Amino acid sequence: MRCILLCVDGSSYATPCAKYAIELARLMEAYIDILYVSDLKSFELSTVADFGGSLGIQPFKELIDSKQVLEAEKVRRIERKLTRMFHSAKCDGKFKFNHRMGSIVDVFEEFKRDATGVDLIVLGRHGESSDHAKDELGTTLERVLRASTRPCLIVPNKFHPLRKVLIAYDGSEPVCRALQFVERNTFFSDCEIHLLTVNPDEVVRDEFDKVCDILRNVAKLDIVICERTGEVVEEIDKYVKENNMDLLVMGAYAHNAIRHFFIGSSTLEIIRRSTIPVIAFR
Repeated sequence: MRCILLCVDGSSYATPCAKYAIELARLMEAYIDILYVSDLKSFELSTVADFGGSLGIQPFKELIDSKQVLEAEKVRRIERKLTRMFHSAKCDGKFKFNHRMGSIVDVFEEFKRDATGVDLIVLGRHGESSDHAKDELGTTLERVLRASTRPCLIVPNKFHPLRKVLIAYDGSEPVCRALQFVERNTFFSDCEIHLLTVNPDEVVRDEFDKVCDILRNVAKLDIVICERTGEVVEEIDKYVKENNMDLLVMGAYAHNAIRHFFIGSSTLEIIRRSTIPVIAFR
């Protein structure tokens, strides 16, 4: 059975993340591991400064104890809310709530080593600490995208059924893995698939034509093909809006580190602009 790792916190993105995970689990016949991670740093004594040294250790210990009690109650509330959602969606027996302490990136290693593995990670564009910064991505999201070897579904704050899917093709290895994911998952056969390439050179154009033939004639997918010229991020964003796409599938961090240092990451900029969910493949 396939496994979806649903990452949640106390932000408003937890609900749409859960809805997308439920929808994909139903379509992929997958099991869902729900993961909530408490940040250990918030419980460390070193986070509270006593510059005078006159207060002693006791006040800090009481403060940390209080924070731990509040965190435990928060975890129970989130678990109850999500459990009700999954029961309402008739997903009984197909999910498990997991609470861990530490760093979310480190915790991923545990789930990757599990016998079932992880096929897809679902998380929101923002965490609860960055809900107010609507034009910026959450720092946790950026860390996960860079560290994860699994595809990540980055979710906006509203849920919409997945009917029209755009694949941004650049000829890179990550986007080739994305195409394999599309081919393997039969639920895409019920979707309208759009393939977009921007500023392709001769080699990429030849590969693009081959991919289109495979998806249309072998995978039997209903596809729409488009080639555009212009600034890549702008053209992808424009295509999504002009064609009312529901999901964007793309490769992530295909450029080398030196180029990324000078021009920044188009991956993050596309996700930052997107009003629809994005599946990013490393």
